[in-house]
Amino acid sequence: GAPMQCVVSASTTLISMDGLGLTVVRLPYPTPDKSGSFSLGALRECSLSGNLLSSIDLRPLAACAQLSSLLLNGNLLREIDLSPLRHCTGLQRLWLHDNKLERLELQALSSCGELQSLYLDNNAVDEDTIDLSSLAHCVHLRSLRL
Repeated sequence: GAPMQCVVSASTTLISMDGLGLTVVRLPYPTPDKSGSFSLGALRECSLSGNLLSSIDLRPLAACAQLSSLLLNGNLLREIDLSPLRHCTGLQRLWLHDNKLERLELQALSSCGELQSLYLDNNAVDEDTIDLSSLAHCVHLRSLRL
């Protein structure tokens, strides 16, 4: 079948596509609309849990300063570049559990001072290799699952 299209605008605050069996999701790169606002600029929650994603490009989320939740748990992710999240300073929930991640670089999260829950459990990564020092700035962190 034809790929599913997800249309977002500058006023989109929620992307929720949980449990749809999606194998590919391409988040749109921010482009200004007629008013000069950027698509995804108001995005607060992006939930793609319980799909069949083996990879995802998070670079479009760099423009989402208001993003508070990114839920990617329950997929088939083997690797993920979290560096675009350094711009998401209001991020509160990042759920990456129940994937197949083989390594995790958390340095980008040092700018996410509002982070409250970070779930990394049930992945292929060796917990002993995860450098948690980047989380020292996450003074609101209440729940960390490895």
